[in-house]
Amino acid sequence: MHTSRWDVRGLADFDFLSSEYADLFARADATVFQSPFWLDRLYHGLAAGLHVVPLVITIQDQASGQLVAVIPLVRRRYRGLAVAEFADLGVSDYCAIVADAALLPELLSDASLPARVQRALGACDLVMVTKVPMRALPAFDLLGHARKARMPFNAQATVLNGPFDEWRERTISATQRRFLNTKRKRVQNKFKIETRIADQPRDIETAIDHIRAFRDHRFRTAGLADLLREEAFVAFYRDIAQKIPPARAYVMTLDGTAASAAFGLVHNGAFHLLLSGFDFLNHRNASLGLLIIEDIIRDCIARGETTFDFTIGNQPYKREFGTVETRIWSVWAGVSVKGRIVAFALSRSLVLRNLARWLGRRGTGS
Repeated sequence: MHTSRWDVRGLADFDFLSSEYADLFARADATVFQSPFWLDRLYHGLAAGLHVVPLVITIQDQASGQLVAVIPLVRRRYRGLAVAEFADLGVSDYCAIVADAALLPELLSDASLPARVQRALGACDLVMVTKVPMRALPAFDLLGHARKARMPFNAQATVLNGPFDEWRERTISATQRRFLNTKRKRVQNKFKIETRIADQPRDIETAIDHIRAFRDHRFRTAGLADLLREEAFVAFYRDIAQKIPPARAYVMTLDGTAASAAFGLVHNGAFHLLLSGFDFLNHRNASLGLLIIEDIIRDCIARGETTFDFTIGNQPYKREFGTVETRIWSVWAGVSVKGRIVAFALSRSLVLRNLARWLGRRGTGS
């Protein structure tokens, strides 16, 4: 009989601020969206407000008791189907299992481990994960025979190496540089333009309020949904603003009045842009969104940061900043017979995947 080295548990609560999780996160090739503070606030703030049920799978070395992997999930019920989703809730741009990078090959080579992970899921039919970066994909084989498919969008990031003026000339096309120069000059002819760094909690909260107001008008005009209309999500981002680093924001003012703002997180030398907005009502043709990105990149380079991450989305403007695309994947792992049928169907049909995402915005906790 095979005896596994690993102890696998499914927990309704887990201390993401513990030293053992911080140590694991430091050894893992995870993302800022699995960092201790982010997941602590997601579970103990946002998840509670959205009435979803936490389910955290932990894997420990039985001999040493060392934590070697964590799979952060939440449970929902969709039309009679019990689903474990990654702890994303619409705010995390990347989903990755938090596993000790040195031990991951050994974990994946243990043929008994996926079945034990599935038992730890309890009464669950299906595990469903979206927004998985390519490099994080192999670890999801811990869920068993996971089915995978590319999502219809990528992540985009640009490499930073200074000085800024040299980076700009090397990375941005001559046509786009002229366009940005013209836009900035036109704004400067009318206003005193200044981009201020917000790196204190209250200032970051104010930046988030600006973004919320800017987006509300533009998104309503376009008939688009926006998470920032819901108080639970605003409260979450305000929570995140209390932790500096990784939180940082920027506000562009014209004659002292806020006209554009951006909020993001810093991790491992990368600035991850999460939220942005500009005064579309009064300055719709000024390209303030592009100008503030230039200003942020200038500041990131001055700080010695090496990546500006636009995160997920195929918006054409991102490519103007010399971005490199990263493929993003969905993963489904059936646990019950019903779940395996659904996982197969989702992996083969884009229509069903879109339907699943639509239902995901309306799921209830179980």
